Amino acid sequence: MDRKPALGAEHALAGTGLGRLQTVRYAHIRQFHEEVHRAFLAPAAVRS
Repeated sequence: MDRKPALGAEHALAGTGLGRLQTVRYAHIRQFHEEVHRAFLAPAAVRS
């Protein structure tokens, strides 16, 4: 009985860590996408 809540808390903590990792990864992908957009698409828009 004592172990199950502890395991649940550990699982929740792991889930939170995974969520944070996903958020960081998404932020990096988004930043990269914005840099690519600025580098390639913005100059093309200025030319046309």
